[in-house]
Amino acid sequence: TVLLEQKTKITTAETCLNYWQVGAENAVCTGKLNVGEKRHTSTNSGDSGGPVVTMDNGKYIQVALVSFGVENPNHDNKHPSVNTNVHRYLDWIEEMLVSLLSLS
Repeated sequence: TVLLEQKTKITTAETCLNYWQVGAENAVCTGKLNVGEKRHTSTNSGDSGGPVVTMDNGKYIQVALVSFGVENPNHDNKHPSVNTNVHRYLDWIEEMLVSLLSLS
């Protein structure tokens, strides 16, 4: 397995809602949605669960987990990919970590 990296753009919450009927509180949508582009930078099959990160002051910050998108983004460059908003679940993640660590 080879780890790959791809640069894409985070779309607006409105774009995400328009295409997939998911709100910004739960999702971060990504993808370049220019109709004239030959290649659509988005998630592909097998990417689910992978990290979506951004650079902040020289450090990578995870903002989401890859969730779903269109089956073949190179043939459909109109739909953004949907990613789970990690910040929405930080309290739950912390609770689970504390709970698991207390078991050891």
